[in-house]
Amino acid sequence: MKIKFYPFLSVLIGSFISGSAVMGQSVGDVRSSASGNWSNNGQASIWQEYRAAYGGWKLRSEAEVGNDSVAMRSPGYNAGNWMKAQVPGTIFGSYVAAGIEADPSYGDNIYKVDKVKYNLNHWYRTEFTVPKRYKGKHIWLNFTAINKNAEIYINNFKLGLLKGFMKRGRYDITDKVNATGTNVIAVKVLTMTNQINNNESPTFKPSGGWDWMPEVPGLNRGLYEKVYLSVSDAITLNDPWMRTIELQSNNTSAKMQFSTQVKNNTSAAQKGKLTVVVNPGNLRFTQDVSLNAKETRTLTSSGIVMNNVKLWWPNGYGDPNLYNCKVVFEMNGKVSDSTSFNFGVRKYGYRNDKNGVMQLSINGQRIYVKGGNWGIPDFILNHRSIADYETRIRFHKDMNMNMIRNWTGSTTDEAFYDLCDKYGIMIWDDFWLNNRFTFLNDEKAFLANVPEKLKRFRNHASIAVWCGSNENVPFQDIQLQDSTLKYDGGDRLYQSSSNGQNVQTPNPKLQFGMPKQGGLSGSGPWNNLDLATYFTSGIKRTDQAGSYVGTWGFRSEVGAVAFPNVESFKKFIPADKLWPRNDMWNRSHYFSDDWAYGGGAGPSDFMNRINNYYGTATGIEDFCRKAQLMNLETHKAMFEGWQDHIWNDASGLLYWMSQTAFPTMIWQTYDYYYDCTGAYYGIKKASEPVHIQWSIADDGVKVVNTTPTTLNNVTAKATVYNIDGSIAAGYGGSKQINAIKDTITYCFNAINSLTNLALKKAVVASSSESNNVPVFAVDGLSGTRWASGALVDNSWIYVDLGSVQTIRTINLQWESSASAYKIQVSNDAVTWRDVYSTTTGDGGADVITITPTTARYVKMQSVKRSGFFGVSLFDFSVYSDISAPLSDVSFIKLELNDASGKLLSDNFYWRSSTGNYTALNSMPQVALDITSNTVQQVNKAVMTVNIKNPANSAGVAFGLRVQLLNATTGAQVLPAIISDNYFSVLKGEEKTITIEYDPALLNGAQPKLDIKQYKPGI
Repeated sequence: MKIKFYPFLSVLIGSFISGSAVMGQSVGDVRSSASGNWSNNGQASIWQEYRAAYGGWKLRSEAEVGNDSVAMRSPGYNAGNWMKAQVPGTIFGSYVAAGIEADPSYGDNIYKVDKVKYNLNHWYRTEFTVPKRYKGKHIWLNFTAINKNAEIYINNFKLGLLKGFMKRGRYDITDKVNATGTNVIAVKVLTMTNQINNNESPTFKPSGGWDWMPEVPGLNRGLYEKVYLSVSDAITLNDPWMRTIELQSNNTSAKMQFSTQVKNNTSAAQKGKLTVVVNPGNLRFTQDVSLNAKETRTLTSSGIVMNNVKLWWPNGYGDPNLYNCKVVFEMNGKVSDSTSFNFGVRKYGYRNDKNGVMQLSINGQRIYVKGGNWGIPDFILNHRSIADYETRIRFHKDMNMNMIRNWTGSTTDEAFYDLCDKYGIMIWDDFWLNNRFTFLNDEKAFLANVPEKLKRFRNHASIAVWCGSNENVPFQDIQLQDSTLKYDGGDRLYQSSSNGQNVQTPNPKLQFGMPKQGGLSGSGPWNNLDLATYFTSGIKRTDQAGSYVGTWGFRSEVGAVAFPNVESFKKFIPADKLWPRNDMWNRSHYFSDDWAYGGGAGPSDFMNRINNYYGTATGIEDFCRKAQLMNLETHKAMFEGWQDHIWNDASGLLYWMSQTAFPTMIWQTYDYYYDCTGAYYGIKKASEPVHIQWSIADDGVKVVNTTPTTLNNVTAKATVYNIDGSIAAGYGGSKQINAIKDTITYCFNAINSLTNLALKKAVVASSSESNNVPVFAVDGLSGTRWASGALVDNSWIYVDLGSVQTIRTINLQWESSASAYKIQVSNDAVTWRDVYSTTTGDGGADVITITPTTARYVKMQSVKRSGFFGVSLFDFSVYSDISAPLSDVSFIKLELNDASGKLLSDNFYWRSSTGNYTALNSMPQVALDITSNTVQQVNKAVMTVNIKNPANSAGVAFGLRVQLLNATTGAQVLPAIISDNYFSVLKGEEKTITIEYDPALLNGAQPKLDIKQYKPGI
């Protein structure tokens, strides 16, 4: 059956082993673990016993129940023709599980569903008998939550009406149950309108359909959370809370405050003893309590000091240490009620810097935020087991993220919060409002749900921010502020709007010291940008008056297309719709230029970029393969571009979206089936706590150290290779530095290591566009450009080197080229002489080597433009020396080693001198030496793989993709934690990766390692 019984007394007598260690579980959580390392505290067997004995939940629409609506609420009713229900689960999800509806994640099945039958009132029904050991105790029926409104009956007695999907229900059914016979629970889940943005809040807002998931029939109504029975004696405990008030003695001790509500459920005065035990450390304290009849009181202890404390830290900054707090209330030496919860000792801080950028700190340490947005755990609230959450939170940790935004509060499972605590992932937690200016159907119910959320989750160390609304300040802003102050003590920042609007002034009583809200730089863009744009001024933000105030800041949403691998693509797209792009892609799985169907991601632009950069795709296999290269380089540039400005005008970003709830082609890191895309590995690489990176915009090699420890005497090295794998002489460099903690350190330039005589010098042009002025050609940034304003031939631009110099090389990076042009030099900017000319200019990059000459002024004189528009240059550089020209596509390998030679970070880039990477398509396939060894550990296996590219091989092993397969079926083994992917191995080098997986996923077969090099074509 689907009600879980908790035999507290038999467990608790003589010990303080809390029943709440069990209460975190329900039938929906007792599933086999895909990740293999989650404990269910030994309760599965107890639960299975009661489920087998008492049957399960049944489901039927109110219209189908008809005249039986009263009879079925009592014992003796024959519900044999009712459908089996999933609890926890939803109405529509139950129909899918029963096979009545086709898989809604496949093709366009979900759009074929008759939504009318799911937008009706539905009845849930189950029967149970009371265990004999419950005799003489208070019996409670508990609902963790229902979506969204429901009438609840026990044996035809109406217990009440729950309103709002966070509202808990706890009903004393002691005098309403038959102690020796059958009992019936009936729940009528009421319909709601499909106007859930925002009218029907609080509820699962994405269920109404978004630009990344479809509208769900029935809007995910149902018994989506745990339903269980519990027992107690006269006095019960509610909402215990352990707060960190102050860190003391250089963070070695902490002043804490504990509180809990105690309730006398009888009509007589009662007394007893409250005991609180904290471990590790065996810190305990007690309090004698007397309560009047039916009295409810909150007990508070503010003088608690924890010494030798182990703090909770986010991923990349330290260990996420947790403590357990057991709370027991005894009467006459016997346990009346008990509970248990985990908490972390930590203290958040918030400030806006001199640029108005919000900065977050923990335990006095400034935290650079690297994270993602999580919209809903699953589009029909299906994949929500602890194992599923374990996998997904592990993925976030593995990507080196330290924050997840719970977008519009659409993830409500305790497992999500528990595992974020466990893995050190901070939570930006939204309430249930969006940027539409609409009124709530039931504002009273909405505001009543706010304290429920705060009280349920406030013990979680991982929650860092409460946010009122997505991209708008809510009408209920003051009430939300007041609630966070009252029920969370002002311990976490309350942010009115996710994109930083500052309409309201926060409650002055809140303790986080921000005189004014904001500090955020907006949201978006959500489409792929030129890589240099992430490093330059292409992502702008403005203040309330519309004035430009910066670029990066703290951004709550930045996204890009993240197309899946072909294996996953074939799981949700029918075979006859795989290629070319069609409406099954566009509207059914959100790859459309219509904003309502993923248009914000710019799908057409993404396809054009692949075709232009990597060559026109010949089929779905080829397209998916090339898409992973685009995924990797775009997402790596996104995160590295932000880090390039760390603490100058950047304090963090949250990727849109790190979690996908529906099979799609946009906005994901791992896909619906747990296969990790190139985006995953691009973000993972960029977000290393100690990271060496290269900027395509200014050619700088830099070391980002977001840890709280300076690394002295580390060596940064860059080596540049031609496409055949040969080292390109005259490029790269090596330098010993101190990688300063909590910042970025510049090392050297990788390509333009020669002195650019034109860099940031005075420049003059014949004309220019207002937004693309001459200085942009010599600013050293590849994302800015000069463009001639006149649509004529014979435009020109020249640079003043400041004094007479020896000139040997001129580099031109064209945006819009001249088909014929000259290079001229002068000593007075009046009389010019030609040193180079061409009539075959084709754009891209021109590296012009001339006979050494002396001059002060160097001019590009256009003779004939190549198109309708004028000419335009990203870069105009002048050198007195010369380097050997690079191949059309070249590679940059970065390494950072400590003083002993240990590798701390490495990185790999491909760059182009022509504006595209099509030369990659002609690279030879390489014969690799591959060895592997697998070690069996507790509930998992770890395969270590060594990949060697022989020194005499045909070339670079580029874009290697590693998969673990079932040797019998050939199917992917998912999920798997693969340490790196889509990587390259140079000639004479080797790379070691690890693959962690659950052997049970193989179903007795052997694992098969599959490694393929990038190869274009079908």
